[in-house]
Amino acid sequence: MGFLAIIGALRFAGMRALFYAVFFAAPLFVSEILLGISNTSLYYLVFGLQGNMVTAIIANSVHCFSFCFLIMAAMLYKYDWRMNEAAIVCGATPFRAFLEVMLPLTWSGIMGSLIVAFVLALNGLDISFYLVGATPTMTSVAWGALRYGVKPELYALSTLINAAVFLAIIVLFVKARRTKTALV
Repeated sequence: MGFLAIIGALRFAGMRALFYAVFFAAPLFVSEILLGISNTSLYYLVFGLQGNMVTAIIANSVHCFSFCFLIMAAMLYKYDWRMNEAAIVCGATPFRAFLEVMLPLTWSGIMGSLIVAFVLALNGLDISFYLVGATPTMTSVAWGALRYGVKPELYALSTLINAAVFLAIIVLFVKARRTKTALV
């Protein structure tokens, strides 16, 4: 969503681009505990929903969206939009120009955004604590284990998650290097 939002803000917003950028980056300036409490209040008082996994996913998405938006903004700030226009002039549809020109050049930024969003959502104890309630998440189990001692299963799960994140970062690095050498 952050990738598509920054494309819309940079490419189609014109004079309102700065307004959209500030609007989309606004959740960065709110603490996670305040996001958790305000989302709990919003879902319960306005929509009548109890805290569940869906509301926690929505709240984490809002929080992570801003980070992804800024990562992709840094990636697309100097993007040459004439490459897409050249592909369209050469006969490609706008969707095909997006798939074959823009997506390969921005893939490393998209993967970086996904990794950052995953790590932020995984570590979002403040948001999930208020919204999920009694449903155990990784962070709430780790928080609860601090009182009685951490079990070996939690160490093993943390190791698997860290290995998956490191593998994703290595794949991202290799993909970025191949893209860079292919452009040269």
